Amino acid sequence: MNYTNFDRVAEVYDRTRAVPMETITILTREINNKLRTTFGSPPYQILSLGIGSGRVETYLSSPNNHLFGIDISELMLKELKKKNMVENISILQADACNLPFRGKFHLTIAVHVIHLIQYQEVFLNEIIRTSQMVIFGDVFTDAYQSKLYSYFLDILSTFGWIKKESKSISNYIETTMINQGFEVEEFSETINDFQTHASIFESLQKRYFSWLWDVPEPIYQQAMKLLEQKIRDEDINLNESYGTTSSVNLQIFKQLDD
Repeated sequence: MNYTNFDRVAEVYDRTRAVPMETITILTREINNKLRTTFGSPPYQILSLGIGSGRVETYLSSPNNHLFGIDISELMLKELKKKNMVENISILQADACNLPFRGKFHLTIAVHVIHLIQYQEVFLNEIIRTSQMVIFGDVFTDAYQSKLYSYFLDILSTFGWIKKESKSISNYIETTMINQGFEVEEFSETINDFQTHASIFESLQKRYFSWLWDVPEPIYQQAMKLLEQKIRDEDINLNESYGTTSSVNLQIFKQLDD
């Protein structure tokens, strides 16, 4: 993954990936519970891979959590440094496939990261080397429930372009981690949420969704014209809200005792 792709969305990342505070609370509650039940009392050493703008990690930082955050994008880290809750976060520009750490963290977290990693084997070797517990997952408001999003995927398919899903990556990671002596636990929780058609349209129009960066330019441009025509034909009010959901989905890997 080229870091310049995330440089291009750094200033708008929080806004275009916004999730309710209630969802962030679910994530931080689950992480802190796992730390406490696995390692006992704090302090804990935590590594966040692809911390970016700290969309959720800023709420995890505290005097009890020694949080280290790395990201390959310098501009994403600049956005993080603008925030008020970074005094307990050590920030470093680095590649998740070449971690500049020795020893092991209590926990390594990677939120909305693994599908972006090109060299999965190298990535997992680095995590196994530096982590006693690992949490992979995502925190998101579901765009699939947007009719504009669905329309756009359907339009792309007429040009022969199909969005790739990451399930096979998840299966590979689970198998690898288990073979390396980790046990796995799944966690998922969902709440009701609302989104506007305008926010989805803007994310499609400005290619804020990372999967859009793989769509060939000629196909993308033609698909956007057809989507705009669909909006006009159906007289869709972009400022109108629709019901959706916001979710936390986690894979939690704990190293088994030797």
